[in-house]
Amino acid sequence: MARCWVFLLLPGTVSALFYINKPPMAFEEVSKLAVRQYNLESGAEFLFRKGTTYHSNPWDPKSSQIQSFSVTIQETVCKGNPEVADIDRCDFKPKGV
Repeated sequence: MARCWVFLLLPGTVSALFYINKPPMAFEEVSKLAVRQYNLESGAEFLFRKGTTYHSNPWDPKSSQIQSFSVTIQETVCKGNPEVADIDRCDFKPKGV
């Protein structure tokens, strides 16, 4: 069963979050936020969940520099509003994108 992984790089969306006057965010929080943003904007019928994440340099939550990273996501069996769905509880769709 072949599974397609979607590679997602959101440096613009995520880096914009650092310009808002908020406390520093850990890498895990930022990567979840990137997937949430994708779910909000994609218009897909099913929600996507975070797979693997990686970044080439050590993550510095206090850095004022733009930091980029990659996130792999996969389609889940869950539908609905990403604002209220608990995506971590959604199973991956067997033949999902």
